[in-house]
Amino acid sequence: MKLGNKIALVSGASRGIGRQIALDLAKEGADIALNYRSNAVAAEETAQEIRALGRQCLLLQADVSEEEDARRVVEQTVAEYGHIDILVNNAGIDEQFLIWEMPVERWDNMIKTNLRSQFLMTRFTVPYMMEQRSGRIICISSQCAQKGAVELSHYSAAKGGVMSFVKCIARE
Repeated sequence: MKLGNKIALVSGASRGIGRQIALDLAKEGADIALNYRSNAVAAEETAQEIRALGRQCLLLQADVSEEEDARRVVEQTVAEYGHIDILVNNAGIDEQFLIWEMPVERWDNMIKTNLRSQFLMTRFTVPYMMEQRSGRIICISSQCAQKGAVELSHYSAAKGGVMSFVKCIARE
């Protein structure tokens, strides 16, 4: 097992890409802290699959685009497992609007969910990784960050922000 004794915190992991990432990390031997925002049924199903692989799985309901929720998710993971080796910033949403029809609050929510959450989760995890002198941070972006897409200007902007954010934190 490549990731035996490793702890992975995956945001937005109850379904889709995050779910598959959590399962794949568990298959490689990692124990998982699985964050989800609202779909408790899907989160529990994913947790059961992880546990069936012989791995531990901590379920953490939170909106990680909110500062206190993100802090709590990281602190609960460390309290349960003692450390975090891998952070996967995957929480995100996808909805379509033409720019001239997009309500400002939908723009703001996209940036908050798809970009701010990655900043917050990274911000609260990095001090633990620095203390243990190791760790990996994976930030999920999209080809839309470079190509753009019709009705996805807010999504593309958020994912482009993720790409720039990753370049900066890698230098730091």
